[in-house]
Amino acid sequence: MSTNRPEKTLPQFPSERNRLEILFGRALAACVHPFAAWRRFSVFWKFWIVAAYLATGYVIVLGMLVMLWPA
Repeated sequence: MSTNRPEKTLPQFPSERNRLEILFGRALAACVHPFAAWRRFSVFWKFWIVAAYLATGYVIVLGMLVMLWPA
């Protein structure tokens, strides 16, 4: 007889690679340490790193222009 009953199996927890705080921390580290991130990631992720830098720069410059605009 099979003893593979659902109540006997262990609960499935998210693996460490899939936890949201781990993914957020790795993304933040990639932006803080771009040289290490550039060497580690594939071309797909390199594109997203460049896109994140461009978007961040755009938002900062736009925010500064709005703040400095004469009323």
